[in-house]
Amino acid sequence: MTLEDPRCVIMVVDDDDDIRLTIAEALTDAGRQVLTARHGAEALEVLRGAGPLPQLILLDLMMPVMDGATFCEHRDADGRLRRIPVVVLSADAALAARCATLGVQGHHKKPIDLDTLYAVVARYC
Repeated sequence: MTLEDPRCVIMVVDDDDDIRLTIAEALTDAGRQVLTARHGAEALEVLRGAGPLPQLILLDLMMPVMDGATFCEHRDADGRLRRIPVVVLSADAALAARCATLGVQGHHKKPIDLDTLYAVVARYC
């Protein structure tokens, strides 16, 4: 499947190298630009840098340094970042209940299949 729109930037935030790189590669192969981060603090650093803001953030919840929930708190407190949609990808069994309190736009259980991933991305860019 192709999602050809090189103007669309997606950020993938996950501490698991295999998952983060696999998702990033799938999105790059589908024609998207991808930013990556290993945890919430690194994601905030990238987002507050000089580069383009993403149209979507795919976020894991359970990460070292700064978890997904704390990242969402920081994102929501930043007027420039709060408008970026966040979709949580997590292996957390209580995913739906936890996401309801985070103000995210959606959630999917990991591992996510490519068709679902592409459908999520297509909704936002």
